[in-house]
Amino acid sequence: MKPQTVLVAAVLCLIFASCKKTDTATQTQTPTTSVPSSQQPVISYFPVNHVPGEIVHIKNDKNNLYLEKETNGYRLEGDIILTEAQVQHLKNEPLDNARAVTTELVKLWPSSIVPYTIASSASGFSSAIQQAMQEWEAYTPVKFVPKNSSHADYVEFTGSTVESSSHIGRTGGKQIINLYLGSDFPATTAKHEIGHAIGMFHEQSRVDRDNYININWSNIKPDKAFNFKNYAETGEAGIDLGTFDFYSIMLYGSKITDTDFVYNTNILTMTKKDGSEFFSNFYLSQGDIDAAKYLYAPTVYVSVEDDDNDMSSYPDEYIVGNASASLYSDRACTIPTTSPFPVKVNCAIQEDVYSTNGTVSSYTSYKTVTIPPNTHSTGILSSYNKVIKIYDGANIYRYEATYVSVRAGVGYKLYNQ
Repeated sequence: MKPQTVLVAAVLCLIFASCKKTDTATQTQTPTTSVPSSQQPVISYFPVNHVPGEIVHIKNDKNNLYLEKETNGYRLEGDIILTEAQVQHLKNEPLDNARAVTTELVKLWPSSIVPYTIASSASGFSSAIQQAMQEWEAYTPVKFVPKNSSHADYVEFTGSTVESSSHIGRTGGKQIINLYLGSDFPATTAKHEIGHAIGMFHEQSRVDRDNYININWSNIKPDKAFNFKNYAETGEAGIDLGTFDFYSIMLYGSKITDTDFVYNTNILTMTKKDGSEFFSNFYLSQGDIDAAKYLYAPTVYVSVEDDDNDMSSYPDEYIVGNASASLYSDRACTIPTTSPFPVKVNCAIQEDVYSTNGTVSSYTSYKTVTIPPNTHSTGILSSYNKVIKIYDGANIYRYEATYVSVRAGVGYKLYNQ
């Protein structure tokens, strides 16, 4: 694609694609006059004069994903770069999203602080980069600070004659945010790529996107069709926050201008359901802001609630439990609350088996449960064997205990955290 500026290809939605609370999403700013379609930005997040790399297919019982291998990582849907470690993780684990939110595939920035540097190749875009960072700072918990010697992890903004691209979330050490030097709207491009760097994916990859947009598959080249799959179609697990957001900075426009990806760059590759065109956006939407807050400033606490059903028959003990994850507004978890968004909770289940010689064997498994919007709690395990203690005369013949706990995750804080 020969972009006048750089826009992002839709991510599979680990997707933190940005979200909105209501159907009437708004942007942080609105142009004072409407912009004719002929003057709308042509923002492309596909690389210029792209030379296709090796296609890597990740397929297991949970994932069915295609990536393009390149020297600096694995390209996904145009401008997203995954690291070798993330790809190895995908080979074994499902991908989460944060609008769709992630847990382990994507790492967030500690204390919401992103250290940065600007390479000399991007010096001409310094003011645009500052503008982009200031908008994220003004509306979200994310803060940017110049890198110093104490910062091991940081982003470096680099000018590129080929592409705009970014890794997803914090990858460790120096990670590059490429900004296409031919961009007509470098601040807009920088906002989009920063969205990826803090852990957000593309809006058009939402699992519910087909309720809001049409994909013109006949205009997409067969070997590039995987770039337009939603995350469920690629086998990923995620959460869509709010409804589809046409104002999101993370959304592609209707036209794809790269002939490596589409047959005809003059026709619409994506449209609204009524067939009308939609465009790339200049500013953060309320949905983008909500998604960043969901990631970096969760307002709910999660605690495990467990009840006991004593089914013992002396001398044996047999206690059945029902464990659930519940939301609270206070650290001590005494004030029940709900969230307007789904809360995906990571849980651990530990089973201890006590032997007659006094040794203990522990087995831990993990599962994820989702507390639906406007709901206080959801079940983790029902009617599970919490305690089993069987006697053979005066001696214990069998002793097992199961413990359910909540692990750290995105969109919530832990009890008493």
